[in-house]
Amino acid sequence: MSQSRMQIEPTETLRLEPGRDGEVKIVVLNEEGDCSKVIVLSPRQMASLCEQASEQ
Repeated sequence: MSQSRMQIEPTETLRLEPGRDGEVKIVVLNEEGDCSKVIVLSPRQMASLCEQASEQ
């Protein structure tokens, strides 16, 4: 399994946006408010992430 690492800098902000077919986009904005990264999650992945976060 291939892995990639993405680091979100403390100065970057996150915004949730709706995607296609129920997907959720996590948009990473740099200090200037420009989009620097986009993470697309399926509804199932987002639900799993929320569940794990609530357990932390």
